[in-house]
Amino acid sequence: SDVCSSDLFPSHDIPREFNVDGTVYVSFVVDENGDVRDTKVERGIGYGMDEMITNVINGLPKFKPAEQNDKKVKVRMMIPVKFKLIK
Repeated sequence: SDVCSSDLFPSHDIPREFNVDGTVYVSFVVDENGDVRDTKVERGIGYGMDEMITNVINGLPKFKPAEQNDKKVKVRMMIPVKFKLIK
C-alpha cells in the first residue's frame, strides 16, 4: 500500500487554511509480528497534522519484522513527514 495514497490521508485543507509548512518527526515500533506499535510524535507542527500522521502510521499494513541472529525482534523507527504547500 502506498503511504501517500488518498485513502490514507484525509481530504481536508488544514495545511492550506492555516498556511502550515513543516516536518513532523514520528517514531514507532515494528514488533516481532510486523505490527506497528507505540507511535509517538517526536517533534510536531500542530494544527491537527501530528494527529493525522499518527493515524496514518497506525493504519499502515504489516511490515516485515527485523531479524537479529535469526530471531525476529522489535525495532523503533523514526521518519520525517514533510508538509509543503503548493501555491
